[in-house]
Amino acid sequence: MGLFFKKEYDILELPFRFDKSFNDAPADEALFIDLVFYGVYKEKNIRFNVTFQYYNDDNYNAMLGYLTQYEERVPVKIKVNKKKLRDFRIDLDDMVDKLSDPEILKFERICWGASEED
Repeated sequence: MGLFFKKEYDILELPFRFDKSFNDAPADEALFIDLVFYGVYKEKNIRFNVTFQYYNDDNYNAMLGYLTQYEERVPVKIKVNKKKLRDFRIDLDDMVDKLSDPEILKFERICWGASEED
């Protein structure tokens, strides 16, 4: 084993909630969906905020309604290095598998952030 090794991602099944900070459609044709994934990892509260752009305005309100009532957990891949959260990934294919809605593949992740607290 060498001095350097690649840390693999751990997979957590996390719940999410819909963040209503973007209630109005912007001037362009893109619509935004903010989701917050949250949980506990190694005794720390973790939170992942993700903003998706969604281009189907005919289905936008139906998608918002679906996401607000959804109660299952979605796989989130996290990378921890030196006890610090370094990266996370949310795969749209995994979300489609869990949510059973291929319309999610039209999401484009445009903004994201992570935080952790003791």
